[in-house]
Amino acid sequence: DQPFLVHGKTDVFFNPDSIYITSLFTYWQKEFWETVMFYRNKFSESIINIGGIYVSLFFENSEFQKKCRELNLTPIAKIVSFVAFGNKSPAICCVKN
Repeated sequence: DQPFLVHGKTDVFFNPDSIYITSLFTYWQKEFWETVMFYRNKFSESIINIGGIYVSLFFENSEFQKKCRELNLTPIAKIVSFVAFGNKSPAICCVKN
């Protein structure tokens, strides 16, 4: 199946097996976590992988790792975001296998 790419909190009309969320800057971490919670609440059984500059910079932070465990997220360090500059909404890729 083809990946479905969206920005921010967008309704997806299928149940994805995997969701990839990326962030560009650390000062948008509030919007990043709001987006993560939106998809975690909507798709509680989906695998959610997170990456981007914010995740890479905070990857070893104990509070960050704790939050990832609590939300059942897989953080991936050193994955660069492909979001256009100026768009504070995280990029979301939903994949149905």
